[in-house]
Amino acid sequence: MKIIVKEGGGKGFRLRLPTGLIMNGLSAIPISAMLRRNDLNISRKQLRTLFRAVKAYKSKHPEWKLIEVRSNGGNFVEIVPKNALAATLGALAKKMKQMKIRTHCR
Repeated sequence: MKIIVKEGGGKGFRLRLPTGLIMNGLSAIPISAMLRRNDLNISRKQLRTLFRAVKAYKSKHPEWKLIEVRSNGGNFVEIVPKNALAATLGALAKKMKQMKIRTHCR
């Protein structure tokens, strides 16, 4: 997962974290508790289902951004879930297509 935060003046930071570290069954426990404290009743099971859906969607749509916010003042926040395997396989498939190598994979 890549988190990018930029202020209006152009300064900012990038934070890269493995998506599996953030979106997994174990992290669903404290996230669910935090959401319950803020009156959002989302169970751990629902969070795990959401995490799986986000990962699956990201593997099919590599350019997809989970969150992209731009303010009038020029502030910018972007969260992009990364799927290293999907990106690697996508690059490999593109290269194979350029080299006109046929595959029988689905």
